[in-house]
Amino acid sequence: MSFFVKVQKRTANGLYVFRAGEFGACLLKDQTLAWKTKTFFQSKAVLHGVRRVWIGERNMFFLTQRGVFVLGLNIADRLFKNDGFTHEPVHVPWLDGAEDIASSRHHLLWIRDGAVYAWGENVRGCCGISGRETDEGCPLDIPDPVSVLALPENSLILSRTGEVYAIGCNANGILGRREESSVFQWSNRPARIELPPIRQIVGGGKRAVALSQDGKVYAWGRNKDGEVLCSHPFVVCCPVVVFDEERVVDVAAGERHAVLLTASGRVYAWGEALNGKLGISSSKRTLSSYDHAFPPVLVDIPDRVQKVFVSGEMSFAATECGIWCWGRDLFERFAFLKDREKQDALFVPFSYLEQSWQEESRCL
Repeated sequence: MSFFVKVQKRTANGLYVFRAGEFGACLLKDQTLAWKTKTFFQSKAVLHGVRRVWIGERNMFFLTQRGVFVLGLNIADRLFKNDGFTHEPVHVPWLDGAEDIASSRHHLLWIRDGAVYAWGENVRGCCGISGRETDEGCPLDIPDPVSVLALPENSLILSRTGEVYAIGCNANGILGRREESSVFQWSNRPARIELPPIRQIVGGGKRAVALSQDGKVYAWGRNKDGEVLCSHPFVVCCPVVVFDEERVVDVAAGERHAVLLTASGRVYAWGEALNGKLGISSSKRTLSSYDHAFPPVLVDIPDRVQKVFVSGEMSFAATECGIWCWGRDLFERFAFLKDREKQDALFVPFSYLEQSWQEESRCL
């Protein structure tokens, strides 16, 4: 999933851009990138000449002056020559020129020259073919694609006109079909989901979230832990409005919770409340740790926020000067969260984040 809407602060020290996703987080300063990923990969490093970053479920992809590089899981054991995963960025020549990249643990999507391609294990038809896997990028018949989203058993594509297309498994309603009999079906042919014109698609686990061009938030899919709506059954088969109280400009989603950003700079969260994911102080809330929150609840952040992110059980809200973060640091990626679990949002300046990561990193 691409997080390239710039959240930045130009100071005497340079230009800061923060990114976060399921696999980890990174800080880009004047094309020099410092990142941290899940402890399992032990990756803390600095990479130069970075122009763009995409963060997937088990990977980070970097667009540099020399092409596209990948860090993390070897998708389908065929993304690069090494087995398992890589601690160091590896060049993937056939991704050079990609305009957008999304990855799950099984498959990869990318857009290049006005076409979208799928590659990897064809779990429940998510690569758009009839076989088990594809060794070459399989082109998907989507008109004018601009953004892609890879979920464990699905591929979603957003077109320039705001239409959303989906392929893969429908056991959790991701294909957006209204018929009850379709819940247990799957399709390797892209089908358009009934939605108003959309500007952004995100997702996590087996649930998708879409932000419409008029600023409303829609969600559908798995709802066992309140990822979509607390009042609905385990599966929400067609998109429903989650938030329309004021215009929304950004949205991010994890496996069991999501956050949104309004035009006024306020942040709301909904879904599972376990481990402080919703940023609600234990002294202020009546929810138990295992309850869900819906409709979305306001996160107490005094600054005006420019962009939101979700990484695992943590959430981030980026401002001009730094990031506010809350939730559980499950993989101990952030030393400033000394208790590993933060119910209230904690502010971390960009300069401090850069210094702490640089001290722990090595140059590549």
